[in-house]
Amino acid sequence: MLIWLASYPRSGNTFMRLLLSKAFDVPTWSYYDFDAKTDRAFERAAGRDQPEFESSAAVCEAAEAHPGPCFVKTHELPDPDDTRPAVYLVRDGRAAVVSYWHYRQDLAGESPSLADVIEGRVWGSDWSTHVQAWMLSQRPNTLVLRYESLVADPHAALAHIAAFAGLPPPAPTRLKFDALHEVEPKFFRVGSNDANLAELRGDDLALFSRCHGDAMRAAGYWTAGG
Repeated sequence: MLIWLASYPRSGNTFMRLLLSKAFDVPTWSYYDFDAKTDRAFERAAGRDQPEFESSAAVCEAAEAHPGPCFVKTHELPDPDDTRPAVYLVRDGRAAVVSYWHYRQDLAGESPSLADVIEGRVWGSDWSTHVQAWMLSQRPNTLVLRYESLVADPHAALAHIAAFAGLPPPAPTRLKFDALHEVEPKFFRVGSNDANLAELRGDDLALFSRCHGDAMRAAGYWTAGG
């Protein structure tokens, strides 16, 4: 059974995949597994090789055929006709765009400005569009979890997923960010909202507020006067 594990890029998707793998020993594939470069960080941190697929369609077909829950990472926008269950990870947009800006530079080998990422002129759309489509639209059969809660209490997040997906209670699981950073320092860069927020200043912060203030308030990250 395919269960989407969806998020805007750099919102904790790979961290959650590692937790799911360790706590439940379930398959946690990626919509992008046909690209051998895409999930090297997951494979190295999990200590396992992922199946080889020829396309995203093949990933989905195999997940659908799996007898139990099979989580499939995606950063795509949802298909309105797709009613399959989904876990959606949302992260404070300010931290997410800064982290994604570093990803595009350090791992994708590109040179966008932070403004490019804020305005969605990179792969993956913009933060507000993503959050609106998966979370604020009240998509059915979707469990929304916050990155901030996931980091603060991973076991509670896993318990929510277990109830949602029909899995047994999660096994005790410890996953230290410092250890992940040692394995893949560019991918697991800082993991801290505070460190990312400190980089969003001046014109970039003002631009973010104009582009994403409404969605930030709707998602509960800012108050009405924030």
